[in-house]
This record gives sequence, C-alpha cells and structure tokens, in this order.
Amino acid sequence: MIFLSPISHDMFGDNCLTHMQLHGVLYGAPHRHDLHSSVAIVTLDTLRQPHYSIYRHHVADRDISTGLLVACLPEATRILHTGSLALEPEDLAKVKTLLTAARAKGVRISIDINIRMDFVTDKQAYIAGIEDLMPLCDYVKASDEDLGRLYPDLSLNGAVEKFEALIPDALFAYTEGDKGALLHTSAVNIALPVIQPDVFGDTVGAGDSFYSML
Repeated sequence: MIFLSPISHDMFGDNCLTHMQLHGVLYGAPHRHDLHSSVAIVTLDTLRQPHYSIYRHHVADRDISTGLLVACLPEATRILHTGSLALEPEDLAKVKTLLTAARAKGVRISIDINIRMDFVTDKQAYIAGIEDLMPLCDYVKASDEDLGRLYPDLSLNGAVEKFEALIPDALFAYTEGDKGALLHTSAVNIALPVIQPDVFGDTVGAGDSFYSML
C-alpha cells in the first residue's frame, strides 16, 4: 500500500509517517512538506455521536500538482482509493485527472464518499463533483447518513435509488449504522445485520474500518 499525498515535517506528519511505516505503508510523494498537517478534532456528544472540527486550508496534503500525483502512481497499482474531503471542489479537477489516468492504465477506482458538507467551499459544486466521479468507480462506499446529506430533499430510498443509478457497474457497499450493511452489484444483493458488541463505545472510524476490511 502506498500513500500519495505529501506529508508535513511537523509533529503530526512525523507521527503519521511512523505509523505508516510500522504497518507497511509506503510514502509515495517525492518529499516531505513545509506546510502544516491538516487536523481533525473529534468530540462526542451526550449520545456518544461524533462531531468534527476540521482544519485543512494551506496544508501539506493538498499541496500537490496533478502531474506529480500521476507521476507518483506506481506502475503496479491495482486499486486507487480516495474520497471524502479529497473531493473538495477546489481539488476536484486534479483528482478527476488522476482517476482518469489511472483507469487508462487498468487501475480499479475506489471511493468512500464520506460526506463532510460543512467543510467544503461550495456545497453544490461538491455534490456535482461527487456525481461526476461516480461513473469512474469500480468500488464505492456510502452510508445512510452520507446519502441523506447528499440528497436531503429525497426519502432515503429515493436517495439510494438516485445514487445507485450513478454506479450501475460498481460494487456498492452501503452501511446503515445499527441496521447493518448491504453489498450491491448488478448481479447480487447481500444484506447482513450489525454485530452487536457486548460494550458499545466510540464509533469514530467505523466506516473506514468496515471498508478497509471489505
């Protein structure tokens, strides 16, 4: 596994790189960066639901050109994964160029949309950009909360149907919190209930864990 975005020289960058190296993840950018790391602060409310404060303006991981991203993509790449705030409208053009170049090389494309509507510069452009990228995807993950934020004027079933129409040939992993998860392709639908833990605790990163295991 290779991480393509630049990593800062700051303490967060050092910790990130150490953690990556510990788990066998290679650093694909040609250099470390002098800009600071982006930061996400998570707090839990009384119902233990997470709330986020995200700081990612003038940060290292966004300061990379389209040409450098394409050049850093290893020839042996089989799957390229991105998503969430990497789909910010200001960065969308270079992300689409990278995904298009990767597909031309036979690389499969994976996106976890992980909607963060409060942290983008243009909400309508964000939605349009996600819809524009979906036909490029081979694998997509979204949650019921994601689709509710993406299409707030539709019922949840209507939002799922609209989203699935964008990805008719992709494997679609759809999670519904405590209701379980659905795996959908053009040939099969598989639904599984959630595994109930003995002790229910922090769920930050649950969607990432689910999709990485898939």
